[in-house]
Amino acid sequence: AAEVTVHGKENVFGVITSTPPHLSKPEDSNKAKEFDEIAVDIGMTKEEAEKVVSLGDRITFNGAYSELLGSRVASPSIDDRAGVAAVLRCLELIEDKKLKTNIIENDDSYTMELLVPGFNKEDINITLNDEYLTIEVNKKEEKEKEYLLKEINNYSYKRNYYVGKIELSDIKANLNNGILTLTILKVKEKEKEKEIQKVTIE
Repeated sequence: AAEVTVHGKENVFGVITSTPPHLSKPEDSNKAKEFDEIAVDIGMTKEEAEKVVSLGDRITFNGAYSELLGSRVASPSIDDRAGVAAVLRCLELIEDKKLKTNIIENDDSYTMELLVPGFNKEDINITLNDEYLTIEVNKKEEKEKEYLLKEINNYSYKRNYYVGKIELSDIKANLNNGILTLTILKVKEKEKEKEIQKVTIE
């Protein structure tokens, strides 16, 4: 059983009920209840209930909660929801960690444009391995500096792109004004390259 509120013409307290365990058959103990086996008891007669609730009215669970320090609360009914909210927030935060990329198809090549503001050639590593092009950028902290205020931390980005069976000679890279541009020639099927290759930025 679980306490609920039925949101009809007025809010009505109720309890979700089903066949109690001691009256259930052993083979039904691990089975989910069918829709017609579940009811909400609001403690009213049929005539009284029809005046305040209707089929399709929204029902919410009444989850008790405990107040914690720092204006926080804890409740069995919000743990999963809090977990989902935390995951969604993490996804929002790591969205900026993804290399923003434009890919343009030309007659004989593909052009990739990646936004890498504040990075130098030395901060960027481009490798080709097993039909995937990996681009990793990493800004390292200058340890000798003594900061009075530090709001910019070390940051890095990494992204893999499937490029098929191409060779190192099919790729040209250039860095200009915070835009990393790669030109990848369109080629016919070739033997897959076994070893990791590194692309030099001009």
